[in-house]
Amino acid sequence: MNSKGILMLTVGIGLCAGIIYFLFWPEPARFPEPVYCTQDAMQCPDDTWVGRTGPNCEFVCPSSLGLTAVRGYVHIGPTCPVIRVGYEEECQDRPYSVSIEVHYPNEKLYTIIKSDEVGVFSVNLPAGEYILRPQLANILPACEEKRITVIEGKTLEVDISCDSGIR
Repeated sequence: MNSKGILMLTVGIGLCAGIIYFLFWPEPARFPEPVYCTQDAMQCPDDTWVGRTGPNCEFVCPSSLGLTAVRGYVHIGPTCPVIRVGYEEECQDRPYSVSIEVHYPNEKLYTIIKSDEVGVFSVNLPAGEYILRPQLANILPACEEKRITVIEGKTLEVDISCDSGIR
């Protein structure tokens, strides 16, 4: 066989291989284009706000994740040693800002939250029983510990009272 025949045979085999490759070979895997979520926010039925998450940029409210809102108010009193007639309003309990440990009934710590300057706090918890324990640096003020039961989908309101020690 001469060189012209070898060249024609090589070209023919290459052409057949190319046709087979393009007709029968599977396409290479392509990576999906990244999805970018907008910065929208939505208010959930429990009055919390959520942004878009997940691969489809969906809004997911805490209750649909198995979490339930627990909201509360921390106050301290008395604020006057003696409450005289006409001064009742000045001596009412005041909002109190404090760190609050959230424990499981077995005393294992779940999270730490903080009431704000107006005494309000909020946390989303799975259904179950918890202990809310305010953390204080001194003996006074003394804040009560609250045992709560969270029921899925039912917002829980909690009131925590602290004793200022003023008498």
